[in-house]
Amino acid sequence: MIDKIVNSKNQKELYKNLDDVYAELGQQVSKTNAQKVDAWRYFSMLANPRTHIRNIVGNVFMGKIQSAKNIVAGGIEDVVSKFKTDMERTKTALYSADAETKQFAKKDIENVADRLGLNENKYNPKSRLENSMRTFKSDVLENTVGKAFSLNDNLLEAEDGIGLKSAYVKAFSNYVVANDIDINEITDTQLAKARNYAVEQAKEATFHQDSNLATLINQLSNKNKFSKFVLDAVLPFKKTPINVAKSGIEYSPVGLVKNATYDIAKLRKGEITVNQYIDNVSKGLTGTGIALVGYVLAKAGIIKASGSDDDKKEQYDENQGKQTYSIKIGNNTYSLDWLAPSGIPLFIGAEIWEASSEKVREKTTLSSDDNSNYNKVLDASLNILNSMTNSMNPMAEMSMLSGLTSALQSYEQDSAQMFASIGTNALKSYVNQFFPTAMGQVAKTLDDYERTTTSTKSGVLPKAIDSTKNQIMSKIPGLRNKLPTKTDVWGNDVKQSDNIALRGLENAVFPWTRKNINTTKVDSALEDLYDTTGESSVLPTSIDKTMTIDKQKYRLTDEEYAKYKKSYGEISYNLINKLTTSSDYKKLTSEQKQKAIENIYSYAKESNKADYAKQNKLSIETSTLYNTMEDLRKNGGNQAEYLDYISDGGEIEANSSTIVQVRDNNIYILRRGDLAE
Repeated sequence: MIDKIVNSKNQKELYKNLDDVYAELGQQVSKTNAQKVDAWRYFSMLANPRTHIRNIVGNVFMGKIQSAKNIVAGGIEDVVSKFKTDMERTKTALYSADAETKQFAKKDIENVADRLGLNENKYNPKSRLENSMRTFKSDVLENTVGKAFSLNDNLLEAEDGIGLKSAYVKAFSNYVVANDIDINEITDTQLAKARNYAVEQAKEATFHQDSNLATLINQLSNKNKFSKFVLDAVLPFKKTPINVAKSGIEYSPVGLVKNATYDIAKLRKGEITVNQYIDNVSKGLTGTGIALVGYVLAKAGIIKASGSDDDKKEQYDENQGKQTYSIKIGNNTYSLDWLAPSGIPLFIGAEIWEASSEKVREKTTLSSDDNSNYNKVLDASLNILNSMTNSMNPMAEMSMLSGLTSALQSYEQDSAQMFASIGTNALKSYVNQFFPTAMGQVAKTLDDYERTTTSTKSGVLPKAIDSTKNQIMSKIPGLRNKLPTKTDVWGNDVKQSDNIALRGLENAVFPWTRKNINTTKVDSALEDLYDTTGESSVLPTSIDKTMTIDKQKYRLTDEEYAKYKKSYGEISYNLINKLTTSSDYKKLTSEQKQKAIENIYSYAKESNKADYAKQNKLSIETSTLYNTMEDLRKNGGNQAEYLDYISDGGEIEANSSTIVQVRDNNIYILRRGDLAE
């Protein structure tokens, strides 16, 4: 039976001889400087446990989704074949292959190894000669750093190899059973068809399929040194992320739309077969089924997609640990961006739920005529389209695409800054790629706190240089601790887990990011008010990186910015806490509560400005609000009562007969000579 597998002894010997020749030639020459630079860049980006685990997990999940798709396709083929008796079968939904067929498929892998790409790395393909070349002339460097390069490349290839081989065996066996082929009687024609089908399925399961777009980008990259630098910097990996995006679209409701339009047109023209069309439809149906699961989980509050369309509210939720594209387990959220593309249909379902929830529906209604069926359908369609668009965000947030995302964001600026931003983003990305991700994971694990790499510099180039410097420092043990501690919106230092072993696993091994949900009474009060008013002004915001005093603008240093951000958060939290727990707060209307809280944020910002002026010996004219609040603070007065008063329509004007006095730790408001306590 095994003899039916087409083996060429001469071909095997030829390949072995060629490998020996390549190995001998490779040891006589070392790589060029440019090749050494690229080797270090790829090693720095990929040589860490998390990358390898994400690579394995991504292949496993995609394999499971593909298996589900094949079951759906097999069922459709069962039905269609009854009407189209001459149709070739590729899948079966009911029967699995026997051990003999699977063994045949396993043995056959060596005959299609080149077609499967088992001899190349999907992230950075090299020719046999390049793989055999020494990286360094020095034996010491070659036997240390060079060996590390080779080990990491070999690990990635082995991980992909496992996925490719497993997918090949499944697809080959499925084809044989679907077409009722006796493996001992398989013809050369049948074997060739089974191989072609299995190779394509295996490549698709591991994102190895040919990509015209990736080929085009590579061609553009090789045009000249400048294009190579820019494209390699913003998109160091091309084929895999493009195939990930393609699979994410095919396995989703978007895929069904494509099936009903583009694919059916190709079928009628004979450009694709019935089997290919069924396969495409099955992808869309499978993705739609996963989307339904996402809808149910989002409705139950278990998973969260992109959340609010209000950026300020979204940032506020993130601050509390409510991550976008995450699953909630207990009092923690775990990011699911690493599941792309498998998670994309899941998030489409979650997005549809969030878009169709009552609060969002009220904001997105296209007409005041709520009874109009037309408008309801239009609203639903708009929600679905928005959901599909938003659900692609996890792909853009993947490390493979982050550089491209940053570059594309430059198009939001005017044309004068666009090219400068693209260039600086490319340069930043390129420089950061030389500092090992693994070293950054170690540095973060050894640090008790999260750090901020925010730059307060102005100008595209100065800001890029400063932020790049901070990002590099965050990757270096020891230097990382010199960066300002990251604080939440209430000025609290963001601390990592006290368990250093758990910290190491979360920073370097686990594919997800875990965040603890921390919602205080103040947060609950603000969210209730936000839900009532829909006004994001009741939520805390980031402070400006500049201060204007006496019409002169002063730019804060990174340290000053961190200091005043912390101060703003602490002052705001303490005052809002006093306000929302006061007896008079409940008596205020929503609009009055909003005004009182806005006054707190204004006071907190002005407190920062007054302190900055004092520290830098600048004269400043402060507002009545600030002066009164300071008088109350220094004299032990009740600031919350004052905030209640002015939000209720009371005004304190300079040089007026309405003044505030504090006696016995109580606030007394004098309205034109009338005493009120």
